[in-house]
Amino acid sequence: MNNKCRVIEYLEGSLTDGGAETLVKDYCLLLDKENFEPIILVDWVFKDSANYNRLKNSKVEIISLYPSYSIFWRAVNKFFRKQYITFKLKKVIKKIKPDVIHIHLAALKYIYAVRDQLKGVKLLYTCHNEPWFYFDNMPEEMACARKLIKDNRLLLIALRPDMAETLNQKFGVANTVVIRNGIDFDRFKNLKQTREEVRNNLSISESSFVVGHIGRFNEQKNQSFLVDVFASIKKKRCDSVLLMIGVGDDEEKIRRKIRDLCLEDSVIILSHRTDIPELLHAMDVFVFPSLFEGLGIVLVEAQVVGLRCVVSDTINREVFLTDLVVPLSLSDSVEKWAEVALNSTTEEIRKNRLSEYDVKKSVKELEQLYLS
Repeated sequence: MNNKCRVIEYLEGSLTDGGAETLVKDYCLLLDKENFEPIILVDWVFKDSANYNRLKNSKVEIISLYPSYSIFWRAVNKFFRKQYITFKLKKVIKKIKPDVIHIHLAALKYIYAVRDQLKGVKLLYTCHNEPWFYFDNMPEEMACARKLIKDNRLLLIALRPDMAETLNQKFGVANTVVIRNGIDFDRFKNLKQTREEVRNNLSISESSFVVGHIGRFNEQKNQSFLVDVFASIKKKRCDSVLLMIGVGDDEEKIRRKIRDLCLEDSVIILSHRTDIPELLHAMDVFVFPSLFEGLGIVLVEAQVVGLRCVVSDTINREVFLTDLVVPLSLSDSVEKWAEVALNSTTEEIRKNRLSEYDVKKSVKELEQLYLS
């Protein structure tokens, strides 16, 4: 008889390589398999993503609500999304009989639609971005969160203490839990390639100055400003290379800007990579000009490998874990950003709170929540 705690990690959307998706991947890989049976539930399967392939290779079960991403099913999604997802969710819950459903991204309205089937199921919701960004822009999600808290004892999880305070105030509760969005430090210690090998594979010379960036291509990540900063860097140091890693709706717009500035030969864009630690080691500076971030886990990763990080001062200082981080205002000129990025001097690291972001510690805290 299977006495394991059955946990559905429900991700609205598809299993891409974004921050929330990577965190869910790490949860499922690191949960104690003696006591837990993790199952990932998504709307769509995206087989090109590094996260999907890592989970499949580790034999973690992935369930997709839609059979495929064909024209027919995209039409069903466009016109009957809520009805279809509600219907499929009921079937999955009846079949799996989960003990826990851990909800991620904008999926609360679908869980609320099947609330009558959730008697005895523990519900948790992790807020992966600033609460105002999620809930103020999605009133239905906010209303469903309130009802699930009241009727189904939904427990909220925040990535930072100040985020927990905001969620407590917004929903009139006092029990929001803080579980930091950690990283697997082992991946950053046991590298499969050297810096030189990574650069050779990307046709980057060892003498080049590599400006790095990791993030989904969208307005929040502010890659248009990043390209302007790099253009200024390129004028000051002609052997500079911009290495961008990510996917997203704005990718073509950013590629077009790169072409307009005649930077195609100096910019490399990669996607769906499983070698993020190695790629970070190949960089000389990490530039992260986001408009806002729930946490910015890639900034933690960059600090782990010892990269100087030039970041927007809109990012919460909770994630400034070492003296490697240099915050700048987005109202500062691109020339100032370029000058700071090119400044290769690094202060001796006195502050180091990186151990707080060990994902193994986060998973242990999560296991206690699942079983309590």
